[in-house]
Amino acid sequence: MTHSTSPLRWAILSLGVLSLAGCNDIIRTTALEILISGQVTDGQAAPLEGVEVAADQCGLGLSSDTDNTDASGAYEVVITHFGTALTTCIRVVATPPAALNLRPDTVQVQPVSVDASSSPVILVVDFELDPI
Repeated sequence: MTHSTSPLRWAILSLGVLSLAGCNDIIRTTALEILISGQVTDGQAAPLEGVEVAADQCGLGLSSDTDNTDASGAYEVVITHFGTALTTCIRVVATPPAALNLRPDTVQVQPVSVDASSSPVILVVDFELDPI
């Protein structure tokens, strides 16, 4: 027999075709980026090292990677959206280590619009953390 019409073989072939179709869609999709960076300091403007910073779409789905501030208090996180233009709210959260006795802080930026011609959108969000 030179070919098989078994249901299993057709299912495998069908899944392969769907997988290929999905790959083509992914290749044609544009990655839109929102780059958020800044500095975290204390009340005396001293840079804070080790503060965890993350960003999201104000709880609506997209989120960034997480970064810890370096010795200069600097951080950088990226939110990536695969698809068409997006206008949204961005929430950035700075969470200091408990040993620093500082309050976490949150900043919301809205509206933020990104499309193929404006990607990456660059936001600068600085934090000054207050004592507990």
